[in-house]
Order: sequence, then C-alpha cells, then structure tokens
Amino acid sequence: NFADGALKDGVGVEDLCIYVNGANRYPILPEGCNPQKAFFYHRFDEGTSRPDDRLLVFCDDGSVYQWQIYSDNRQMTVVDGLPAESGGMAVNYRLNSEDCFLVCGEDKLYVYNGFTVKAYDGPGITSTAVYNERLFVTVRDNPTQLWYSKTFDPTNWNVSLEEAGFIDFRNDGYEVRAHVGLVEGDSAKDKRQHLL
Repeated sequence: NFADGALKDGVGVEDLCIYVNGANRYPILPEGCNPQKAFFYHRFDEGTSRPDDRLLVFCDDGSVYQWQIYSDNRQMTVVDGLPAESGGMAVNYRLNSEDCFLVCGEDKLYVYNGFTVKAYDGPGITSTAVYNERLFVTVRDNPTQLWYSKTFDPTNWNVSLEEAGFIDFRNDGYEVRAHVGLVEGDSAKDKRQHLL
C-alpha cells in the first residue's frame, strides 16, 4: 500500500538479477552476507569512455559490497570506508566532473567516486533529493526544517546567503517528511480555521 506516498516494509527481492547486454546477470555476494539495502550507482568512466555502472549492497554485518555491472567478474568486492549503517539514503550526483554516489549517514555525508570515500559533516540527514544541483534534505533534529546544500556542492552545509540554508515551516504548521513533502499538522489546520 503506497496510498500516503510513503514506502512500506514487506516488499523485497528474492533473487537479484540484472539484464545487461542481452543476458541476465547474477552478482555473487560473499557467503554469510545478508543484504539489507541495494542501490544503483550510475557511473561513466572518462578514461575508457564507457559506462561503469555499479550495484552497491549494504549488508547486516556492517560491510558494503559493489559489483561492476559491465565487468565479466560476477564476484562483489568490498567498498572500504563506506559504513553500512550510513546506507539509509543515497543519490547519484555529478560532483566536480565526476559521477559520485552520495550516501547520507547519521551526521556525515559520504562521497564515493568509484575508488575512494570521503566523509563530510552533515546536518543529520534523514532523507534526500537532488533538485537544480542542490541536495535538499530532511533533518533528524527538526522535522519542520527543509535544508538545502550550496549549489553545485552537496558537501557544503554552511548556512549563509551565498552557500547553504534551510526553510523552517514551523510557523506555518507544517512538517517536512521524506518522499511526501509538506504534511499539514494540527497547528496548520487551526490557522486555516482562524483565517476562515
């Protein structure tokens, strides 16, 4: 049931199969790894001028594995430096002319470029979306705020007129929720009644 716009637990994948170049491909996870989340990382390799798309799998043992979809090797390899507990929300982003994968952690934003992971301080991101080259996020500590990063730099959360900032919907009676947007709270209903 997706009636309220939110994704629900209970829907999943039994076997992971990706259709690539006219054939079904099955990646191989190490024995004992139980996947919790999987993400598609869209990446183009400028050096070879070919796609280098990857599947990233976050496992319950704290590890993160990747599979290079177009390679002949079906074995998944570990992504060092990307903690599995960070895998709540993630998006593809082109940062400084590189196809990167941004993963939101408890208080960090992890940027993976296909080779290395860099961690940046973040505002406690609980959900994320990209719009006009900014990262828009909901935050853990204040459900009435919608934060946005600096344009063209999702690692910059310095609140100022030229950099990042946030919109606080507290006085309007709204809360910002993941995947849903603005949801009318009780105080918004009261304010609407007062205006009528």
